[in-house]
Amino acid sequence: MTVKNERDSPEITLIRRVERFRDWLNRGARREAVQYGISVPEMDVVFALGNQSGLRMGQIARSTLNSAANITRIVKKLEERQLVSRCRCPESDREVIVELTEAGVALFDEVYPRQYEALKARLLTKLSSRQIEAINAVLEDFDDHVE
Repeated sequence: MTVKNERDSPEITLIRRVERFRDWLNRGARREAVQYGISVPEMDVVFALGNQSGLRMGQIARSTLNSAANITRIVKKLEERQLVSRCRCPESDREVIVELTEAGVALFDEVYPRQYEALKARLLTKLSSRQIEAINAVLEDFDDHVE
């Protein structure tokens, strides 16, 4: 039986490309976050909260790239920096709602549009709307299998 060399298989090529793209996104996010003295996971939480009136801790975990255990630590750091505040959910004493403070909103309003425009200039302008829709469809299918 012959073992096929899989280094150049379409599957391995896909994995390499996804990893390279993830690394490219992370490098850009690190450059942006370091300017403000916060980590990429902290910036991710600020971005998740930026267009919301408040989210439960579990919702933040699902909408970011962080585990539920990490969200508690990240939110605590952001709270120490006075970028977020926490309060008990009115419907359940066990749940906590996290919101951006005025300083958090100011950070979001300054950074998010710049990061979006940078991503748009570096990536989205190079893709047609059809390509963007196709990539979104594939990633949506993939997302269903990742949880």
